Amino acid sequence: MTAAIDAERGDFTVEEADTQLSDARDRAQSFEIEHRGTDPSEAIVQLAAAERNLDRARRRASDEGPTEPSEYVQAAVSADIHLRDVERFVDPLDGPSIEEPLFDSLATLIEDTEGDLEATTFERDGSQTAAYALYVDLVHRLWDMGELSDDLQTDEPATALREVCRLQATVTSLSALDTVVYPFDSDGDAVLDRVETRTDQLPDAKRAAVDAVAAAVTDHADDPLATEIIQQATSLIEVGDQTVDNMRSTINQAETPFWVRQTVEAYANYVAAEHAAKAVEDVLAEATW
Repeated sequence: MTAAIDAERGDFTVEEADTQLSDARDRAQSFEIEHRGTDPSEAIVQLAAAERNLDRARRRASDEGPTEPSEYVQAAVSADIHLRDVERFVDPLDGPSIEEPLFDSLATLIEDTEGDLEATTFERDGSQTAAYALYVDLVHRLWDMGELSDDLQTDEPATALREVCRLQATVTSLSALDTVVYPFDSDGDAVLDRVETRTDQLPDAKRAAVDAVAAAVTDHADDPLATEIIQQATSLIEVGDQTVDNMRSTINQAETPFWVRQTVEAYANYVAAEHAAKAVEDVLAEATW
């Protein structure tokens, strides 16, 4: 607290500021997380939070960023706060090392996710399918993890496993969406005659998604990793709702390619949410040991 007050007031010399940041950097770089735990689901979530905070601490204490003495001290204080959070997440965990099962589960889920992506159809009759938009988002998030496939090496295995669990739950929806096409061909030209407007299907699609999420919450209320996966499903519903709101605000454009595309996007997000929620049990079975 004293350091934080000093940082605010500027009550320090350049040498003191440099020393504080140097000390914070040394603590952050030397800190090692022991991956252990007795409950796999709890351990994955707690360790992922610890890994993320350790990364933030190291970033804040790096040589890059601060240019003024006050910024050096603020960075040191911030790094110290993140390190305390690391300890807060790690301290309750005990038991044997789980590093090997973490990497085994990560390898299995990455293989499953990449296999499902390869089996999905992203274009039909010259038009992108609704699975394509989800695929683009998933691939952007999988790129870093894709490098792990051949040689699984990462300082954040719990974070990677938590993220892949969320991704794999979403990937289960792709097969249900690769027959739904967007109202544009690969050149960007409208092809409304080949596209089914999904407006009438949106209420039922959302209801199915909400019911699936509610059932998952009931079945896995006390499972922290399940909660992470369910949050993925919930976020997909929220994206669908935002798209529907946009549709309402642009109702004067109804039946235009842009508007029809929004109906497809909203429908796709609701379907993806339903599948993600229903996939919780299977993803947990592969992620835990």
